[in-house]
Amino acid sequence: MREWYAQALGIDFNVGDGATFAPREAGADTVFSLFDAMSEYIGDPTRQGAMVNFLVDDLDGVVERLRDRGDHAEPIQDEGYGRFSWTVDPEGHRIELWQPAQDPSE
Repeated sequence: MREWYAQALGIDFNVGDGATFAPREAGADTVFSLFDAMSEYIGDPTRQGAMVNFLVDDLDGVVERLRDRGDHAEPIQDEGYGRFSWTVDPEGHRIELWQPAQDPSE
């Protein structure tokens, strides 16, 4: 699993540890959302009780990387607050990929 996450999503694990994520910038958000227990949005509700959402800087690049590897990547959806796609890890966990919308003042 560590190898898949490293190769597919570029997430490096510390030896014998998990991955550490530092805030991208001051004031960066951490989001905790609740869904109905039978929601299929997070994946198969009989197998998966939560879904990880990774913020990415280049969603097109991540989706291309996944597809080039032969991994599943759902079509990108554009929302007012960002762009989204989803993939599934080798154990069947659905993962959300989110590129937040840019602040128009930037």
